[in-house]
Amino acid sequence: MSKLKDSIDCILYNVPANVVDSISSSIGLSTRYIKNKKEISFSCSITQANDIHLKFSSLIHQNPQIWLSINLPSNRRHKFIQFNTNIGEDIRVSFGSLLSTSKFLIHDISYIGAPQWTMTLSDQNTLQLKCQNTVTTTICFTLSICHVEKHIFVIDYDTRAEIIINMNKLIKEVQMIDNMQSSKLYGDQPLIKSISLCSEILIRISPKSVADQFLNYLRHVHRCKILYTKISIEQNVRKLWDKIEFNWYPTRGTSYAMAMLHSLGYVFDDKYLMNDQLQSTLVDLAEENEERFYQLALQAFRELQACHWFDLTTIFNRDEFNKIAIKNKSKLFRVGVVHITPTRLCIMPKEETIGHRAMRHESFGGADNFCLVYLKPDPPNQYLNNNTDNFRQIFRAGIEIGRDRFHLFGSSNSQIKEHVFWFMKTSTLNDVHQKRSQLGELNQIDNLGTYAARLGLWFSKSSPTGIKLVYCETEQEFNKRVLKGEICVRCIDDIERNGFCFTDGNGFISKGLVKRFTENIPIMSSAYQIRMAGCKGLLIIDPQSTNEQFYIKIRPSMKKFECNDWTLEICEHSVATPTRLNNQIILLMSDLGVPNETFLRLQEQWFQNAPSNYIYSEHLLKNKIPLPENECRFMFGCAFETILKPGTCFIRYEVLDHNGKSLPNRQYKCVEGQVIVTKNPCPYAGDMLVLNAVDRPELYDLHDIIVFSTKGDRPDFHKIAGSDLDGDKYFVYWGSEFKLQYSVPPLDYAADKKIIHPTPISAEDIIDYYLSTLGATSYGEVYNLHAVVVDQNSEGHRQRTCQSLAIELARMFASASMLSFIEYSI
Repeated sequence: MSKLKDSIDCILYNVPANVVDSISSSIGLSTRYIKNKKEISFSCSITQANDIHLKFSSLIHQNPQIWLSINLPSNRRHKFIQFNTNIGEDIRVSFGSLLSTSKFLIHDISYIGAPQWTMTLSDQNTLQLKCQNTVTTTICFTLSICHVEKHIFVIDYDTRAEIIINMNKLIKEVQMIDNMQSSKLYGDQPLIKSISLCSEILIRISPKSVADQFLNYLRHVHRCKILYTKISIEQNVRKLWDKIEFNWYPTRGTSYAMAMLHSLGYVFDDKYLMNDQLQSTLVDLAEENEERFYQLALQAFRELQACHWFDLTTIFNRDEFNKIAIKNKSKLFRVGVVHITPTRLCIMPKEETIGHRAMRHESFGGADNFCLVYLKPDPPNQYLNNNTDNFRQIFRAGIEIGRDRFHLFGSSNSQIKEHVFWFMKTSTLNDVHQKRSQLGELNQIDNLGTYAARLGLWFSKSSPTGIKLVYCETEQEFNKRVLKGEICVRCIDDIERNGFCFTDGNGFISKGLVKRFTENIPIMSSAYQIRMAGCKGLLIIDPQSTNEQFYIKIRPSMKKFECNDWTLEICEHSVATPTRLNNQIILLMSDLGVPNETFLRLQEQWFQNAPSNYIYSEHLLKNKIPLPENECRFMFGCAFETILKPGTCFIRYEVLDHNGKSLPNRQYKCVEGQVIVTKNPCPYAGDMLVLNAVDRPELYDLHDIIVFSTKGDRPDFHKIAGSDLDGDKYFVYWGSEFKLQYSVPPLDYAADKKIIHPTPISAEDIIDYYLSTLGATSYGEVYNLHAVVVDQNSEGHRQRTCQSLAIELARMFASASMLSFIEYSI
């Protein structure tokens, strides 16, 4: 089919094969039918397209599921013209869901009757719909047009048009204006709860000239595809979803699958509740095989997200069910996932995770009793604001998934910063708080931030070893048990001086015990970040141990609270890790005398040598320039009783090839001479140290970690942004490219004074603490402000990071890393 000059493309969608000939004949043009897509395509002049549009109703006969798109040429010079509808024009707005390709169902919305609406396109990306709900009350919907889905359905009449728009990401905010007082509405309000169940918004615009103006704007400015249709619009008169529906799905997996689909709102509920045969099919398939049913539900969930008119019977049928292959059981846990925004709650597909200690606790029933909850902004890609009413209501009431209710249990320290929380199946909020008492003596903690951090130790991602140790109170008992080959643990003293802990977070593990849980790994790592009882920290191989000894030695600095569950779990282990420069490290090196030309030369070499698909925008923005594999590493830091002098360190690293891989025959080298050591974040020039690496044969069992000295007045690692040794990793460079010309005294990173909580910490207090982080100054905000201050250098300081304001921000960085950032605001 050749295309005529100045012609435009048109497509008819959802055309049954039995009406193709009659429709093609009515069009009177050369057409092409794509059977698997059910599409008729043709080219014609604009005049012909307009004629086809005018006779669209007669063209499609009794087939309202057929849609017409006329791909008019986009006018990129189309000017944006503000327009407001006035009292003489008729605007009506409804909310609902596409039941199919031929029917739209309107749902009644709480507190909205049949008011007078106005529509205002105030700028290129913002549409406001206002309804006068009462004499004094106006409800204002602000729609972000830049997020509008590209397919717009239009039902044309002589005097008006009805426009159906996908609401996904569309509503920016809803406000209630009462007696000139404006307030935002969130998901805890009945109006928002009702609207969040809907998938589409229906706007009736009269006269038609105003509708055409609006559609032209969407077509030309936002590149929307207009689909003309004769979809029937009906009021929903059927029953709404009732929890009793879950009784047909008795297993945890099938109940979760249905809860996931139901959380999509009317886009699923309408299709399910109005089709008795579909309901029967789902129940039968769910009874037959739980996993296959979940996989079908997962397909349906994704299809409905992408296509609201999707026909569920094309997935929920015997043929599709039998195609599902049952996978072998994974070592990973599969847990439920919930996304909560300020306006809605959605149950998402399950995620796989290695789990954490709480999930493996013998009293808590396993992964099925846990779900992972993400707090998300609405619309996406924005900051979470500090209005927490909807979140607070859900955290207090719990989350229903099928017939089960889940309540807030805890969150790891890193997850708190990302607003991710673990919920647990319990009847009430008090029940879940009682279960926290099984994790150890957390009730002895009298600071809310510390309580959350200590509780978080149970939720760090970790791998089980299956090893449970016996705690020994005395050295004599410990030595006796070790001699017998028993697996045991004891506490040894920290090295403390001048108010500093030189072994902060560091302990020992014997070679024999490491072999117990790494028996299939040929090379033993030197350090293991662990969780055990109420302890966190880094265990390093005890050079004096043997393969026949099975023990751990912890220190008081590792013990955060009392707990008698001495089951060992591993969060991470040391490995040879090449690293890169980044903006913060470059800034510090520049402050300390490394010429800018050095960095520019390295960047140019990187651009010339790296494959094009290897250079990512994030690497460019943050100047993540790779450094030679055998000149720089990212390493765990440790310290213990050695003869290393102040200002010295020990580094033995594995030699890697140019791809960062181990050599066929592994080789190790000791670093000797000056090394540059720092750690991200490193906002202050004094956070970068020059140490002297020395060769100590008695430490050859330790590789790919940096061993600091325990001598001197202050630990070297503590001079680097107040760091410790419980799992902190350090940038360590021993090449010849960078030579620091200056040195800057380190800051004294004193810990913030802790606030004593006036009453025993309750479940409500923990909710308050977690939600307080939503309105807190984030690490990213501090980083961005620090970058501006340093770049402007208004104080004219030779070391830009040493300006007084930059130093204050450096202290905020240190506080943020200890989760006390909520004390600050910008």
